[in-house]
Amino acid sequence: MDISRPNNFPRVEELARRAHTPIVRFFDAVAVLDSETRDAIVRLHEQGYLADPHSALAWQALDGFLEEGET
Repeated sequence: MDISRPNNFPRVEELARRAHTPIVRFFDAVAVLDSETRDAIVRLHEQGYLADPHSALAWQALDGFLEEGET
């Protein structure tokens, strides 16, 4: 896989087109420390999910955007 050409990006572009939404609204930038990534892997494992570092980082970033009580 050529990471400079993600194979799922055309699907994201199509979702944006169908939603009549600028694609930039689907993305945000966050910073996650290595220690937070490790903690996320542990927390996910405690919930029965085996996560690689990339998935754990994404989950950690999402968790930071969720409101109280949101899952």
